[in-house]
Amino acid sequence: MYHKLFSDYYFNNIEANFTKSDNENEILHLKNKFEENIYKKYIIKLSTLNIKSLRDRYAHPLVNDKNLIFNAYSKLNKILIENLNKEELKKALKNKGVDSSELKNLGSLKLFEKFVEKFLDCNDSHNLMTPFFVLYDLRILNDHLMETNFEVEYNDCKKRIGISNGINYYDFYKIVLQSLIKTYEKLNELVDSEAGPDPNA
Repeated sequence: MYHKLFSDYYFNNIEANFTKSDNENEILHLKNKFEENIYKKYIIKLSTLNIKSLRDRYAHPLVNDKNLIFNAYSKLNKILIENLNKEELKKALKNKGVDSSELKNLGSLKLFEKFVEKFLDCNDSHNLMTPFFVLYDLRILNDHLMETNFEVEYNDCKKRIGISNGINYYDFYKIVLQSLIKTYEKLNELVDSEAGPDPNA
């Protein structure tokens, strides 16, 4: 009951902060579904309740404006990545038999990748999680928009999800959102295929 109330509050508040956009709403829907199913099967809360993220208004960029688009990457990163529950992920992985030394220097996203590998039996977790790592790197680039190596780093982000350089900022932004949707769809497929923990183990 607690998790149901927590989940409803968490996701309803985030959705209220989204301007209407089908892609972003679909990402939140799939994220919600995935985290609900993980909790039902493993009693693991993948996200923390970050009040700053809930209050920090997300605005879907409507034009090909570099600053607006990279600001949107930063806001989306807060919701999808910065809210990952690092301590809960570490605890779950340790309980799964992963040695503490393997987890010591891992950040939230790397822990999430390892969680997907170990709990969802995903041997290709690194490739599956690529859109999340690209989103994170785009958030980093938001702090370095005027630096000389910006284009090199930005083009690398495009290359990692199979996009050539000849695309504007807005069109690539939409592709990033679509890639995140596909990743969440696959994560939901994986969790649906898992039987859950063995009560006799």
